[in-house]
Amino acid sequence: MSMLHTIQLGYSPMRTDVTVADITLDAATGGHTYDWHDMPRDKVFAMGEEVNAAEIYFMAYDTSNNKEFNARLFGYSARGPAELIADMSGAFGLARVNDGANDLYADTLGFSQREHIKGIAVSDSGSDRIAKLALDCVGYKYLYVEFYSICANGRHNAYIRAF
Repeated sequence: MSMLHTIQLGYSPMRTDVTVADITLDAATGGHTYDWHDMPRDKVFAMGEEVNAAEIYFMAYDTSNNKEFNARLFGYSARGPAELIADMSGAFGLARVNDGANDLYADTLGFSQREHIKGIAVSDSGSDRIAKLALDCVGYKYLYVEFYSICANGRHNAYIRAF
């Protein structure tokens, strides 16, 4: 008898302590195109071949309730171009990361654009708990979170759990 096993990895940092908005990927700016060679290799999360899905949450140090951020999630297949998965907006809520009153999880996530060929979903949004984005990784080897708008004084972070 064989048994299907789903890997169960803990959360890993995708991006940490982002204090300045990223230079956005676009189709024309040198060094920031969608081309594989322009992939921000020091900012991507590399996934193993066994990964089928992922869950992402956001948090920030030194922020406050209802402060907002905007981010895009891109996927790269091996030697493939950046593919926009989602353009997101989020807000930090009251759920604390630690004992610091200004270290908070994002409790709200929404999409202004979804381009993923498979389903993506947000759970627990708007609840003063931890909102999470879940997606099918459908052939992607790398995921990249681009923070293009961040709140003042906050140190923004994204964490991922692959399975």
